[in-house]
Amino acid sequence: METDQRTPFVPERFVAPAGLATASFLLEPLGPQHNESDHDAWTSSIEHIRSTPGYPDGSWPHPMTLEQNRGDLERHQRDFEQRKGFTYTVLDPGSRSVIGCVYVYPSKQPLHDAELLLWVRATHAQLDQPLWQAVWDWLERDWPFRSVSAPGRLEVVATTERFRLQLLRPLDAEPLQRLYGDPEAMRYVGADGSVRTPEQTAAGVGRLIDHQHEHGFSLWAVAGRDHGEVIGVAGLVLVEMAGPEVEVVYELVRDAWGRGIATEVGRACLDVAFGPLGLERVVALSYPENAPSVRVMQKIGMRDDGEFEAYGRRLVRYVAEPG
Repeated sequence: METDQRTPFVPERFVAPAGLATASFLLEPLGPQHNESDHDAWTSSIEHIRSTPGYPDGSWPHPMTLEQNRGDLERHQRDFEQRKGFTYTVLDPGSRSVIGCVYVYPSKQPLHDAELLLWVRATHAQLDQPLWQAVWDWLERDWPFRSVSAPGRLEVVATTERFRLQLLRPLDAEPLQRLYGDPEAMRYVGADGSVRTPEQTAAGVGRLIDHQHEHGFSLWAVAGRDHGEVIGVAGLVLVEMAGPEVEVVYELVRDAWGRGIATEVGRACLDVAFGPLGLERVVALSYPENAPSVRVMQKIGMRDDGEFEAYGRRLVRYVAEPG
């Protein structure tokens, strides 16, 4: 992975962990001392690595001599020392042979602080999921990042005390049907408050994924940090999916109401809007009779801006700006 940083990747006082130890694998900073074992690990597993989440285009691994590989390891070691990126070799606890690699580098996407990639050799394919989960938990616990992207696995936009806002995936349509198929939860959503079929929910998730790809923001899945369950969506979208105004949205399953969750994730959305995204203005829209939604707008610091015609209805509009 390459990096072109204009701001520090990690805070000045942060000390990168020396490694991570589990019963199945050990992590330690990658260096030229691992050259022969590292070279053997990936050259014996090229097709397996190319099928690993995060390596979709088949451009890596590519053939390298042992000496070229040493140069690559020396570059990763320099990045680690200069705090530009952190690469850890994955070792078998018994033999201490290289069985994989973990890369933590700055993300090229403004929504994310860091990007995580990893691989294991084909002979240890069963460790891919345990390694990914252990490293993800490690990053959340011991590292200073606000949001981490693990392409093809999980891409987190923001983390609150209780929840993660993460990029939507097609598989999120199933848990979100609890929201979009509930007449009471849908009462104040859209032009007429009608429920959606599973097929309509899946299509809607697809449109939101496309919105993310096109504009760099969208609605994101709201998932519990402790259980991972998706309980709704929150985020930023163009009003009527066309703009030019950007609105903050929070929609939750009914059993998540009344627990301060909309306020918690709404604040996080505005932090993303005025932080990494650099937006100048965000609106929120609500049916006038939806008092709980309006209260959330007030709690997250938005101001009343009268009424506005959108989605075929006359709606209450609130506004937030940076500062």
